[in-house]
Amino acid sequence: MNTFAGEKETILEPHLDPEDYFAVHGLLWDPHEEDHTIEISHEMGFKRFSEMSDARTHYDRLKYGDFQVEAGSDIKVELLHFRFGFPHRVATRILFPPA
Repeated sequence: MNTFAGEKETILEPHLDPEDYFAVHGLLWDPHEEDHTIEISHEMGFKRFSEMSDARTHYDRLKYGDFQVEAGSDIKVELLHFRFGFPHRVATRILFPPA
């Protein structure tokens, strides 16, 4: 299986088809790369789903406070469809820290 953004090779949960699943992925800004490339290791940082509707609901409900990150860091949240081991972005948004 291919990996994405440094994702380590992992064994998927038994209910997921390794060739076709959805994921919600959170990334922090990396000033050295000048892009959102730092993976969030907290459980909300990368969740997998077998159904698009479940993944979309989770993606839509995420708030900045759901992530355990340093105050002031913006978060890029991506909804991905993994097909044949390759990620395809379905949706992306940035969560900014509360004012």
